[in-house]
Amino acid sequence: MHILIATDKFKGSLDSMGVCMAIKSGLQAALPGVQTTLLPLADGGDGLTDVLAHYGSYQRIMVPVADPLGRKVNANYLYDAGAQRAIVEMAQASGLHRLHPSEYNAARTTTYGTGQLITAAIEQGACHIIIGIGGSATNDGGMGMAAALGYRFLDVKGAELEPMGANLGKLHRIDNSLVKELSHIQFEVACDVTNTLTGPNGATYTYGPQKGADAATLDMLESGMLHYASLVQQSTGMDILQLAGGGAAGGLGAACYAFLNASIRSGASLVLAESRFAEKLAAADLVITGEGRLDEQSWQGKLVGTVAQACMQSHKPLVAICGSIDVLPEQYRQQGIAAAFSILNAPMQLEQAMEQAPVLILQTAFAVGAMLQVTQAPSSAKD
Repeated sequence: MHILIATDKFKGSLDSMGVCMAIKSGLQAALPGVQTTLLPLADGGDGLTDVLAHYGSYQRIMVPVADPLGRKVNANYLYDAGAQRAIVEMAQASGLHRLHPSEYNAARTTTYGTGQLITAAIEQGACHIIIGIGGSATNDGGMGMAAALGYRFLDVKGAELEPMGANLGKLHRIDNSLVKELSHIQFEVACDVTNTLTGPNGATYTYGPQKGADAATLDMLESGMLHYASLVQQSTGMDILQLAGGGAAGGLGAACYAFLNASIRSGASLVLAESRFAEKLAAADLVITGEGRLDEQSWQGKLVGTVAQACMQSHKPLVAICGSIDVLPEQYRQQGIAAAFSILNAPMQLEQAMEQAPVLILQTAFAVGAMLQVTQAPSSAKD
C-alpha cells in the first residue's frame, strides 16, 4: 500500500513537515512495510514560505522590518534568482505571533513590515511576487503595506497619517507621487479565505475580535474601512468592497488588489500545484491529511477542504487526522473525507494538547494503520 501524507501544520504545535513525520512514524509502527510519500502543505497563511521552500530552488533572504507595532525585527522571504520569483509571507513581519496576547490591538497594528518585505523583493530583482496573507495581527486595510511602497495617506490638513486601523476614518487623500513603477511585476496573493472587506463577514467583524478589538473598536474600524474603501476607489478606480478575499489579513487582500494590481487566488491550490500534488495523488492508494481543527471553515478555501476536493475528483480515499473535529461525520463525508480522527484521547486543556501533539498524532496514526492492517488481513472465518 502506498499512502500519501499531505497535511497542514498544527498551529502552535508542529509545522506541516513535523505533522507528516509523526503520521509516518505511527503508520510504520503499525504497518512496517507501508510505502509513504510526505507532502507538507499550506493554504497561504503562516508557514507558507517554510512549505514552498521544499518545492523550489529558493534562497532565504533576511530583512530588518517593522513588526505589527513598529518595532524592528528580522523577517525573511524566499527568492529564486533564476526565475526572478519571490515568496513573501505577511505573517513573517505582521503576524499575530509577533505579539504577546496583551499587545493585541487591531486599531494600532500595521502591515508596514509586510510592505518592507515586498520592497526588498522588488529591489532584489523579482518580477513575480507571491504574497501569502494569513495569520495577521492587523486591521489597517493594507495601508501599512502601501505606505512602505511609497503611498502617502493624508488627513484633511495634508498631514501624513500613521498607517493603522485607527486612522482609516481620518483619511482624506491618497498620494501616489512617490510610488515607483510596478507594472512590470506580476503580483499574486495566496489567500485561504474568501471574506470581503466589510460587512458581517468582513475583515473587521470576523477577525477583529481575535486581534484584540472590543465592540466599540469593531464599530470604529468598520466605519473607517468603509470610508477607506471609498477613497481607494476614488484614487485607484478599483472597487474593493465586495472583492472575494479582500478582507483577508485585515484588508491586506484588498490593498494588494488595488495598489499592486494583484490577482487573488486560493493559497491551497497554489501550494498543491507547486508541490505537484496531482502527480503524487495518482500514485497513491490512500491519502492522509490533517490540520489543527476540522470545522465548517475547512471547506472554505482551507487546505484540508482543497485536498478533499482533489481526492474526490480522483476517486481516492481520504482520511483526516485533526486536533479537534467540530463537524458531523455526514458533513465531512459529503466533502470527500472517508473518515476523520481526533488526536485527543482523554479530556485535556488546549495547552496540554498542543504540547503533546507530536505523540498524540503518532498514536492516532498508529491506530489508523492498525485499522488498515485489519482490513487487509485475510479472513480466518470458516463456513
